[in-house]
Amino acid sequence: MKVAKQDSGKGCLFLLAGISLCCLGICIGMWLDCPYIKNLGIMMGGFVGSFVGSNYINVKKKKTPAWQWVVFFILILIITALLTVFLESNGRK
Repeated sequence: MKVAKQDSGKGCLFLLAGISLCCLGICIGMWLDCPYIKNLGIMMGGFVGSFVGSNYINVKKKKTPAWQWVVFFILILIITALLTVFLESNGRK
């Protein structure tokens, strides 16, 4: 695995910052009793991990275009909203 030290270090810092922001989002969502923010924090952890893995730690150095990351982010927002509605409905009609 040939990864430049500078890219790997920058990716590690980006990953730590992203995961800490996700934890902050989860805490704020729990404090405000807002399940959407809590679920968004959980889903964004996976997004940050895949972003860092693709751009900084990938062996093939084939980067995903920026427009695809925007589409992924919008899809995560939509999926999180649907997941929150599904989980919080509790069988209400």
